[in-house]
Amino acid sequence: MCVFRKTRPAQHFSRGGSQRSEFLFDVLACVMEKCPPAVRINAAQLDFIQAPLFQMESELARDTAEAAEDFSKLVCGSAPQSLFVGPLTHNPAAFLEVLSYIAPHVPGKELYCGIIPHPKTWAASDALPRLYRWRADRWDEVLTQA
Repeated sequence: MCVFRKTRPAQHFSRGGSQRSEFLFDVLACVMEKCPPAVRINAAQLDFIQAPLFQMESELARDTAEAAEDFSKLVCGSAPQSLFVGPLTHNPAAFLEVLSYIAPHVPGKELYCGIIPHPKTWAASDALPRLYRWRADRWDEVLTQA
């Protein structure tokens, strides 16, 4: 998770060491603040999230049940911008249709879905990622220049 502070440019919440950790989302960019702890004897200030900026979830399994579960996490957030990254399948329209049931419930102004080839195939694949933006009741492909 990437955070932005008024005192330091950036920091990451983590459990420390090499342990994998995420805070609600795969990626969350947010503004951080500090507050005093309840017990103030030589205690450090406590970090808290003041405002979310951007939230991102990903699931590269081709199983739409797993994708729906991770996409649903975006419903719990309140960032103005959200991105879900899913797998490039033989039928992207069917994959996006599943997500279209959940998309209206994601708060925020902008919701995107990126569909990419699985990283295991990157070296051998010519397939290009696709980007879609949610428009009230449908996914519209965002045309990019290659």
